[in-house]
Amino acid sequence: MKTRALAIIICTAALSACGDVTERATPSGRRIVSLSPAMTETIFALGAGEDVVGVSVFCNYPGEVREARESGSATVIGDPMNPSVATILRLKPTIIFAQQTTFSDKLDPLRTMNLVELRSQTLDGALSVIQAIGRELGESPKADAIVNRIQSALNTPVGNPAPRVLLCYYADDPSSVDCVGAPNWQSDILTRLGGVNALADEAMVTPKLNAEHILQRDPDLVIEMHFTTEVTPAFERWGKLPLLRAVKLGEVHGIYGHEAGSTGPSLETFIKRLRETLEGWQQRHRARS
Repeated sequence: MKTRALAIIICTAALSACGDVTERATPSGRRIVSLSPAMTETIFALGAGEDVVGVSVFCNYPGEVREARESGSATVIGDPMNPSVATILRLKPTIIFAQQTTFSDKLDPLRTMNLVELRSQTLDGALSVIQAIGRELGESPKADAIVNRIQSALNTPVGNPAPRVLLCYYADDPSSVDCVGAPNWQSDILTRLGGVNALADEAMVTPKLNAEHILQRDPDLVIEMHFTTEVTPAFERWGKLPLLRAVKLGEVHGIYGHEAGSTGPSLETFIKRLRETLEGWQQRHRARS
């Protein structure tokens, strides 16, 4: 009797350890797990969102992703750099999409499955990822249409004068800021639009600059980016560097929202907002001249 009771306790504990993961049916029979917010966005844009059964903790766009998480139809599998392999296995995915990074060894236990690792560091890489996801899901025409719209948004540069731009990420204190180096999709877009990356000679993807280095670069325009709109105004924080040309001229601006960090279809929106910022600088520059 004691042996049976102990067995029941052990089985109950094992079931509890498995977590609240249900195996729901999907419209196509595919069971997709996406560890990348941009890839999740792309999958939904291609019309395969109802086949997504697992996403990373950072996947929350478009709104349907949040709804799927809240309803439980898409299970959160943790941080994309260190996902819960056990949870992924319990979801029984037929395909897993992940960014290829220096942390890819964390995915080793999943390599016996249909794991698709893609890299989107540059603009060309990002567009190739959209097309690759389209091929994997049998939606190449839709993926090509997304890529064509993004390419079309880049066809016409803003022209001269071209500002020297410091692209950077949100920082509470501009005395230490993560910036955008040359080998980066945001830098590629800036260049295609006719702007000049003030860190064009920087080989690092995300160099960290202190106040002295920023003053040495002395850009015409600072564009700060952050994936959320819940930030204090950029100029209030950058006012701590009053000698910076961009601060003196009031040329510190922000691009805030999902598109500021996504290499998915939102690239089109990012391009539009960056173009507007560059054209606004040009108009004000001509008025000052």
